[in-house]
Amino acid sequence: MRFEADGKRYRYEDYDGTVLSNTKTWSLNGDVLTVDDDVYIITKTSNDQYRQEEFRYYRKGTEPGGNIFDHTATVLSVDEWLEDTILPQTLKLFSYTASGLGVYEISWDDRFDGSGSTTSDIIVSAYEADKITAFFREEDSGYSESVLVVLSSGETMFIIVDAYWRAGSFRIGIR
Repeated sequence: MRFEADGKRYRYEDYDGTVLSNTKTWSLNGDVLTVDDDVYIITKTSNDQYRQEEFRYYRKGTEPGGNIFDHTATVLSVDEWLEDTILPQTLKLFSYTASGLGVYEISWDDRFDGSGSTTSDIIVSAYEADKITAFFREEDSGYSESVLVVLSSGETMFIIVDAYWRAGSFRIGIR
């Protein structure tokens, strides 16, 4: 989301803010944030950060950890589940470079769509090597129905895991 000084709020479908989902109006009066007709009580925690229940809003450029694509990605291997944990309000970056032309199946295991042995609720996005063009964005379920991606030999894909509603353990894999 992007809140502009002119009173417009822009919501995007993707992490990088390139695909506009909708536009609404907003105003802030003390600790009351109004977005169209919806009213939220927010808490200012610093000059650059506001909090509303489980959501946090940051002034651009002050996000904890910076842009996820500036971090080193954990490399995934075919036919292996990678087990990891994720903290609230954080992202994890993974990558995979195709060994040959093919259709690759991306799966993940979380608390609400999975084996029952993990504790997080995550959403997953995947981007081409340019880190702009998305294969898919913010998919919620990847265990009962994997997501398919076509990659050329040597092509790299970046995968972002986001702690959606619940932090904790998860597994991700490529076949």
